[in-house]
Amino acid sequence: MYQKLKSIYPLVIPIIILVLGYFHGMKMRIEPTHDTFIGLLIFTFPFLFFMQGLYARFLNSNLLYSLSSAVASYIIVVFVWLNSIALDHLIFYIPIFLLGYGTMHLIKWRLVK
Repeated sequence: MYQKLKSIYPLVIPIIILVLGYFHGMKMRIEPTHDTFIGLLIFTFPFLFFMQGLYARFLNSNLLYSLSSAVASYIIVVFVWLNSIALDHLIFYIPIFLLGYGTMHLIKWRLVK
């Protein structure tokens, strides 16, 4: 079971990112406000990148595989529903992912001691 979870896990959060991007895109077509766009970029994506970093270290998953799956799904969301200017936010999201990874590393290190 653990191995199945470890192999499926990197796809879960990118799928959440894609679904959120889809619903965000639908809302923007119906009601074009910048509040939802700003909320999605400032709060939701950093939280998802942080959580993926936590889970990557918790499951001892490959760091580059997890990070690249998160970045690839974000790029898909950007090109399908947002504009390419939002790619600049990856400068902030990648360190947030690494912060989550490092946080779980410290937690696991403390539990082993």
